Amino acid sequence: MESIDSKGGIYLAQVKNNQKLLLEECIHMVQYSPFDYDFEQIEKAHGRIEIRRTAIYPLDVDYLDERWRNSGIQTLIAVHRQRTRVKNSKFSQEVACFVSNKIASNELIGLELFAGVRNHWSVESDNYVKDVTMGEDYIRCKYSHRIRAIASVFNLALNLIRKKNITNNIRVVREDFNFDRQKAKDGLSRS
Repeated sequence: MESIDSKGGIYLAQVKNNQKLLLEECIHMVQYSPFDYDFEQIEKAHGRIEIRRTAIYPLDVDYLDERWRNSGIQTLIAVHRQRTRVKNSKFSQEVACFVSNKIASNELIGLELFAGVRNHWSVESDNYVKDVTMGEDYIRCKYSHRIRAIASVFNLALNLIRKKNITNNIRVVREDFNFDRQKAKDGLSRS
């Protein structure tokens, strides 16, 4: 985040258990601090009713652990999700926290951050496909430029497979391509 901020970029990052102290600080803020803006969205899809209440908080980086001081964090976005399964009325709830270096100076920017949170799930699902299905996490190399090149090849292959509307499981497609080179050439050709 520090690198993105120092180059003038804008980031939106989910805070998870791998940053336990930051997550605890965010949850504490959600429980005890006033928010600037809040939004609610109700969606019925995939056999469930989901209510999302999103609150936008100004975040003073000076109150966070010292390691975050140069990250440019300005805003906390807390998403409270309540899900009810239509079939059996099973209820669950959770809070997800996100941070950004973009200042939510008005409600429109708050809505933009909320939209970013909603759209980040498509990125997460792509990461899952590349990491788990295509095995990207298992590649080890000490040269970062090589890793970036390999990641670019994974992105290209995934995009070509999707462009061809190959509807099989991506893992099955990958295995088919390994055993049948012609199928791989046909599946990954741009025509």
